[in-house]
Amino acid sequence: MTEQPFIFSNDTARLFGMWHLPQSVPSTTAFLMSHPFGEEKLWSHRVYVSAARALAARGHRVLRFDYRGAGDSSGNSDETSLSTHLEDLSAAFNELVSSDPTIERVGLLGLRLGATIAAQFAEQMNDDPRVAKGPLVLWDPVMHGENYFQELLRSNL
Repeated sequence: MTEQPFIFSNDTARLFGMWHLPQSVPSTTAFLMSHPFGEEKLWSHRVYVSAARALAARGHRVLRFDYRGAGDSSGNSDETSLSTHLEDLSAAFNELVSSDPTIERVGLLGLRLGATIAAQFAEQMNDDPRVAKGPLVLWDPVMHGENYFQELLRSNL
């Protein structure tokens, strides 16, 4: 497996990405990972990297990336919204599918708020057969925004 960091852009931000590439001829199913918000991103980082590496070891091309205002991407978190996250996920999807014309299915893997964003993106992209045929893995998605932010506040207190 090979890991390659890179920078890509959407219309307004520079986004950090990390390819996890298989050693063999890649599968026609690739994966795009949508990370959680704030401290949950830090807490889950090792699990996310391990999952990406495991998928690449099984022959899948994987793209992990940082939403704007998070990690190594440009911007400030207070300037982000659900809309900007969906734009960033769309830009990452375009990077992924343009990287290999043999990709037939794109699996979306999201954790917590990242799962909620991945689900909304999958709904928006339902007409794209690569998304419609790909697996959608939603790990503990945020179902109620107010409760979620109260949980974050409690964990910081």
